[in-house]
Order: sequence, then structure tokens, then C-alpha cells
Amino acid sequence: MGRFRGRVSVRMLCLCAALILAGLAGCAEGFTCAPVPAGGVEITGWSGDASELAVPPKIDGARVVAIGARAFAGCAGLERVALPEGIEALGDGAFADCRSLEEVSVPASVARVGENPFAGCENLKKLALADGGPYLRMINGVLFGDGGRRLICCPRTLPMERYVAPEGTGRIDPRAFSNCNRLLSIALPDSVTDIGADAFERHANLTLIVGCGSYAERYARENGLKYNYTDAAEWLADDQSEEMGS
Repeated sequence: MGRFRGRVSVRMLCLCAALILAGLAGCAEGFTCAPVPAGGVEITGWSGDASELAVPPKIDGARVVAIGARAFAGCAGLERVALPEGIEALGDGAFADCRSLEEVSVPASVARVGENPFAGCENLKKLALADGGPYLRMINGVLFGDGGRRLICCPRTLPMERYVAPEGTGRIDPRAFSNCNRLLSIALPDSVTDIGADAFERHANLTLIVGCGSYAERYARENGLKYNYTDAAEWLADDQSEEMGS
């Protein structure tokens, strides 16, 4: 009976070792991955310490199709990342709070993007988008998605004091303007109907320029942000005319 138990234990140890090795194979180059139902794998984490990283198009023979939510979040030493053609999605906060991150190369294959993948990347200088992508675009140095209707991220290093979001912008992502301390005013069109959490955090001197009665005005008022009206002069003139005529 004792010998039988010993054989079972040896077999169990061999099985456990095989499972561990199989798991490690899925963590090549410091990556952890999870299978995607439609095929391929999603990167869910990274334990490396390199300052420059070229994400491989395949890991252990499986095509990399997505960067998962917060997969690289808080990787303090990461400065440059190149994503390969074939990646289709970036999850919520995929690179959030990578304080040293300066440059990211994004392939044209990306067609889905979660909430601000670059939130808190306070040294981000360059988002290099490949031509022909169906979802992402740079408009005056700011990253947009969904055909320009969704403002995802304004790089903190953008050298301007005033920013005017284009007409047609419908959503501002969470922390989209986080730490953009050079900006003194941001003009939001009436088309904006959704603003994510902490979109303008750490902006003591910022004034939002909004339309009277707009969603942006209500957001500014409810969140204690300074604001002024796009057509303030016209409204002031109308008020004065009414007072004089009364």
C-alpha cells in the first residue's frame, strides 16, 4: 500500500510539473496571457523591466490580438512601446500610470479601445498611429476614436494653453486631460454628452468654455469646475438689452 501511494505521488508530481511548465510557456518574455474565444491570446500582464518593448505578434505560437485592461498599468520604467500589426483591441487603462512612458506605436489593426488606455501617462509625448486604421486618429495632437466622436487622451506634453474640441465630439474619456497643466482653457462643443470620471483632474487654473444650457455646463457646475460661456458676450448683451427695455 505504501509503494502504491508513492507511485501516485510521483505521478502527481510529474503532472504538476507539466502543468507548471505549460503555464510558464504562456508567460514568455515576462507576459501573462489568456485565450480569446475567437482565437489568439490577450496579454493580461507583464513582469519585465525593460525601458523599450516591442510586443511580439505571437506568444508561443498564438497570435496576440489584444492588450487587456491594465495589462501594463504602473510599469514605471517603461518608456517606449511598439505594438505589432494584428492587435485588435486595447483594454481599459492598458498602460495607465506608466509615468515614464513617452512613445507608443499603434498599428492600423486596432479597432476597439477601452476607457483611456493611457490615463496618467504624464510624460507621453508621441502616439504614432499607422495609416489606415479604422478606429483611431490624431486630431491636432489629441487621440480620438470612433470617427472623431470620442476624445480618448490629450498628451500632457501638448504645447498649448487653449484647446478647442472639434464639433461632433460626443464623449470625453476618464482622465483624458489629467495633469495637462499647460492648458488654461478647454472649449467643449454642445455635441458633448458624456464626460468620464476625473477627465480634468489636477487642473486648478483650468476654465471650461461651454455652451449655455449644455451638458458640459452642467458637468462643470456639478463638479466644481470653473467655466465660462462660448457666447458670453452675446448673453451679456441680451441681458443688458432686456434690463434696458423693462
